[in-house]
Amino acid sequence: MRAKTLAAMLGVLIVLAALFITLKMRRGRHAADGFLIPLSMAKRTATISIATSSGTYELSRAADGWRVTKPIDFPADGMLVDTLLSDASKATLSAPLSYKKESLSYFGFDDKNRTEVTLSNSRGDVMGVITIGTRQAQEGDMFYALRGGLQNGVREVSGLSPRAFRLQPSQWLAKTIAAIKPDDIAAVKITSRRGITTILKTAKGWSAQGSSQKSVQAVIDLLGDFRAENTELKTSFSDTLFSPEITVTVTHPDGRTETFLIGPKDANGLRRIKKDGEGRLLFTAAGWKGDVFNITEKK
Repeated sequence: MRAKTLAAMLGVLIVLAALFITLKMRRGRHAADGFLIPLSMAKRTATISIATSSGTYELSRAADGWRVTKPIDFPADGMLVDTLLSDASKATLSAPLSYKKESLSYFGFDDKNRTEVTLSNSRGDVMGVITIGTRQAQEGDMFYALRGGLQNGVREVSGLSPRAFRLQPSQWLAKTIAAIKPDDIAAVKITSRRGITTILKTAKGWSAQGSSQKSVQAVIDLLGDFRAENTELKTSFSDTLFSPEITVTVTHPDGRTETFLIGPKDANGLRRIKKDGEGRLLFTAAGWKGDVFNITEKK
């Protein structure tokens, strides 16, 4: 009986030892082969060019934060870009799985699934080119990378979604429609089917003839933090044409103006909003945000 107990304990120890060695080898494999984007490179990245089967777009770091610079020039969601670089600097690479050109299609490096990411510094020097492939498997999409070419081998990526670099350009855009401080507003003109209302600043605060102080202040507050739920890039200006229900024109103290065209609510209670001068860009916002501008009394 004692011999059987000792044998059982020995068997357990052997299994645990094998498991420990396996885990240690896996950790060692990832540690030895590094990360998808080295941390030092991520910190120095000033431009990210991403080429997919649907086109090429570019993210650039500016003095006021990240911007989408291709196919349009518009502020990007800086937190989203910084999170991507941070996550990519922690994503580990496996040991090489293949060096053979004929294996590239299997690992998802065909034209349809391949994504090429080019990282450049502030001088415009290319620091690295990473080709990403995805392959569908029963356990989910598998994520592979070629860093520096096939001579370095195809490697599996762990710790990062394979969709991280495959967002549509519009998904990188900042969701801010307007962020206008009260001191930067001289007047707000609202045109709707009800008529025209102009908000002016008086000694007693903001006011508009025929509108309550509460409704007027709600307009000023919304213009200070007017955010969309989604953004959309159209292929041409003609695709963005719609009949606005409300037109809001903000005049700044220096005479500059900004105009926002707000469409009617759709079946889902959402409104499409276009900023004048941004022909291809449409915002989608909750319908109530458009309702805030309906301060003109019905006639």
